[in-house]
Amino acid sequence: MAWDRCPTEGGDVRICARIADGRLRLSVADTGCGLTESSGAGVGRANSRSRLRSMYGGRTRLALVQNPRRDVTATIELPVSESTLVQAMP
Repeated sequence: MAWDRCPTEGGDVRICARIADGRLRLSVADTGCGLTESSGAGVGRANSRSRLRSMYGGRTRLALVQNPRRDVTATIELPVSESTLVQAMP
């Protein structure tokens, strides 16, 4: 089982948010077990893509990438308008 190779303690989760060129880019990376053959191919990823497509059309991106050290980065890009940014400011 793939979970047998997972660390039970420790590890890191990094969250990054950036706005550039009218797009919000959110990335979440962890130092977990990496991807298995079935990771990211299931219902959750398909549902996420479907919801993004219904809300934003083809103007979004969702990626799941395993890095050389076996950590995984999930990235989502969404369009963001100037008015959205102004409303989000405190």
